[in-house]
Amino acid sequence: MKVVIINGYPGSGKDTFVSLCSKHYINVTNIVTSTPQKNALAELGWDGEKTPEARNMLADLKQQSNLVFNTTEKFVAGVLNTLKDNSFGEPVAFIHSREPEEIHMFKERYNGITIFVKREDHESPTNSSDMNVEDYDYDETILNDGTLEDLEHTATGFISILLGGHYDIHR
Repeated sequence: MKVVIINGYPGSGKDTFVSLCSKHYINVTNIVTSTPQKNALAELGWDGEKTPEARNMLADLKQQSNLVFNTTEKFVAGVLNTLKDNSFGEPVAFIHSREPEEIHMFKERYNGITIFVKREDHESPTNSSDMNVEDYDYDETILNDGTLEDLEHTATGFISILLGGHYDIHR
């Protein structure tokens, strides 16, 4: 299994990049580490809209305790465990993570690589978690400064290199 820890400012194209990777390789999973917090807030009535206020609330919640970190870690481990028995080729898991300590833990635990998606016109932190997204020495930077087709070309190349040029399962 290949694990990629992905980060970038809101609106930089992280989800789009992962979606484009999955367009060319079927066994891609997108894991968002804030899912447990989002689920908890939804139980309390949050509508799921990604407003600046909601992003602040999620960032504050995530930084409040080790319980949240442990829940996040267990959530990711559970998703990755379900991928092991997949017959569609080697699984590729993208883990969206903001905090440098969490990024480092996932990189070490899963022998992952780290990427930062950079888009020049989307570099404005909206909450405390976003303030530190560039405070990590990422393995790769994905520049999202061109067209959607340019980003798709980058995604295709990334998947090819990640899998050693050996992938043949297309959607």
